[in-house]
Amino acid sequence: MRRNFSVKQIFKILLWGTTKPDLWKSASDMVSERNYSALSFFSFLYTFALAVVTVVSFFMPDLQKGFPIYVSSMGISLALIFICHFVVGKNHTHKIILPLLYLLLILALLFGIAIGRRWDDPRPAVSFMVLLVITPFIICDKPWRINVAMLFVLCIFIRLDRIQKDDELFKYDLMNVLTFYAISVMVNTYNQIRYMKEFRTALVIRHQRDTDFLTGVLTKR
Repeated sequence: MRRNFSVKQIFKILLWGTTKPDLWKSASDMVSERNYSALSFFSFLYTFALAVVTVVSFFMPDLQKGFPIYVSSMGISLALIFICHFVVGKNHTHKIILPLLYLLLILALLFGIAIGRRWDDPRPAVSFMVLLVITPFIICDKPWRINVAMLFVLCIFIRLDRIQKDDELFKYDLMNVLTFYAISVMVNTYNQIRYMKEFRTALVIRHQRDTDFLTGVLTKR
C-alpha cells in the first residue's frame, strides 16, 4: 500500500529523519551506543592517520609546513580518546558523546581544508570534499544539526579559499564543494532515516519482548 506524506511530514523527515521526533528520545540509549562506537573507532583512526602524516612529513618538504597542525590535531584527538575511554566509559552519556563526536568531525573537516590547500601550491580541495561526504556515515543525530555543522565548516572553507586562490580556481572549488555538500545533505538525510527505522524496529521488538516476559510471569502466577 502506497503511503502519501503531507508537506508537514516531509518537512519533519528532512529535519528529524522521522515523522515522530519523539522517537529520538525513546531511542536515546541506542543512539548513544552507536555514537560511542563511532567516536571510539574514528578517534583511533584519525589519530593513526595523523601519526602517519606526521612521520611522512619528515621526508616530504612540501608537508613540513603543516607539522604544527598535525601535532595539535593529534593532541586533540588523543584527548578525545582519553575522554572516550576513561571519562565517559560505558555510560554512553548522550550529552557528552555527541559534542565530542561533532568536535572530532569538525576537526577532521578543518584538517581536510588544511591538507588540501598545499600551502605554497593551491590545488582543488579534494580531501575536504571526500571528508564532507564521509561525515554523514559516522554520526547519528538529527539531520538538520549535522547539515548545519557541515555548513559551518563549508563557510570557513569558502572564506579561506577566496583569500588564497585565484578567481578561476576558486570558482572551480566553489562549484564542486557546493555539489558535494548537496550530496552530503542527501546522504545524511537518507542515513538518519535508515537509523530511525532500525531504532523503531528495535523498540517494537524490545516492547514485545517485555510484554511477553510480563505475560509469562503473570501466567505462572
